[in-house]
Amino acid sequence: MRDYNHFLFYSEQINEQHLLLDHSETHHAVNVLRLKAGDQFKATDGKGNIFTCVAESMTNNILTGIIKKKKLFCRKICPIHIIIGITGKESFEKVILDCTALGINRITPAVTEHSQKNWWQNSWEKQRCRFHVKMITAMKQSLFPFIPVLDSPINLDHIVLNKKQKVFVADPNGSPLHSIPKGQISDNNTCIIGPPGGFSKNEIAFFKEKQFKFIKIGPNRLRTELATVVLCAQIIGRYLNN
Repeated sequence: MRDYNHFLFYSEQINEQHLLLDHSETHHAVNVLRLKAGDQFKATDGKGNIFTCVAESMTNNILTGIIKKKKLFCRKICPIHIIIGITGKESFEKVILDCTALGINRITPAVTEHSQKNWWQNSWEKQRCRFHVKMITAMKQSLFPFIPVLDSPINLDHIVLNKKQKVFVADPNGSPLHSIPKGQISDNNTCIIGPPGGFSKNEIAFFKEKQFKFIKIGPNRLRTELATVVLCAQIIGRYLNN
């Protein structure tokens, strides 16, 4: 197997001494990366723990690894919760992929006045399973061992926020992030991004009433999925430079 530090596997079956890779992970490890008994590999539980393991055996296309070392990954970026006006299904999937790679903590799809066709109704649990697989893929590719919390869709006015959170709303009429004092980029941030078509006047008024910060993220109008990534990346960069 190539340098095991360049690859990260995911496991949901972990005890003190062993972990198991499911069929898909085992196939990738054995058939693609040529992992064999005695080789080392790294795996995660998606909660920040990284396990250094030695491949022991494979039964029924399930690889068993002996855990040699467990380490909690040091998370250097600030927690970010994104609330995103629901886009089309493919666009929302892209948001999930990119935000997982960025290290976003929590993703809440919000039903807004301009939300698109309600593809999520009556099939959310099925869609959630697909999104979970996508998040695992993004987590492994980025080598960032955290899977975001993915909430069920909720009406925008039903979302409850912690009073300690700093809330930033992507808005073309807002202020550039660099004009916001560094102290206002906290250890607990929420980013709100509108759906295609943006927020309604009522929703904007609601945000103003709550005294959220309106942030202009660039000179051009951006797609929802791109605006999400840009705003989160700007906040992460600002936080790291504090």
